[in-house]
Amino acid sequence: KSQGRTRKRRGEIHEPPTKAYLPVPFAKKERMMHDKLIESMYAKKYDTVTTSRKDIGDIYVDGVPINIKSNNIDANNYSPNLMSADKMHDYLSDVNNKLQFIFVDYRVGVDGEIDIVRERRVEAHHIHWSCLSIQCQGKGVIQLKSSLVVDETQTRDEFLNGLSSAYIDYISKERAKLNKLEAKYGAIERRTVKGYYSRSV
Repeated sequence: KSQGRTRKRRGEIHEPPTKAYLPVPFAKKERMMHDKLIESMYAKKYDTVTTSRKDIGDIYVDGVPINIKSNNIDANNYSPNLMSADKMHDYLSDVNNKLQFIFVDYRVGVDGEIDIVRERRVEAHHIHWSCLSIQCQGKGVIQLKSSLVVDETQTRDEFLNGLSSAYIDYISKERAKLNKLEAKYGAIERRTVKGYYSRSV
């Protein structure tokens, strides 16, 4: 449903945030500007404030941290990083902690208008691992690799088990890459040292 009201679970009616504008022409940090503006739009919608970059949520609603992931549907570049895999594991391992995501699709008009096309608010542990992967960044970052897949029957433990399996796969791939690099540069180092001693004799 691309415009107007969209229906949420339990019969609730959801009203997308109002439109907002950015100055044109855009700078190189256009995407970041869009993200920050959209976060501000949702903070206003839920009568709250945005948080610091290091916080686990972009906003808090009723004490629940919510990460907002925005996607310019005309840019064809949607593979957002959700969160550090290790950070999400540790946070959700505490059953008292809740975490949600709002996935937002938007368009930008020629005059810089931000128009929210659709959105979906989900519990973090309901995101299915078929659409997720762990990529190399820091200790490993969870990335949405394809269209969002939500399974509301998936339990927190099932999500965390999937995270653990994905982490093991990630570590194995990184270890293989590091072993190749170690062999390559170790050989170069040995040749360099050998050549140095040969010239010194």
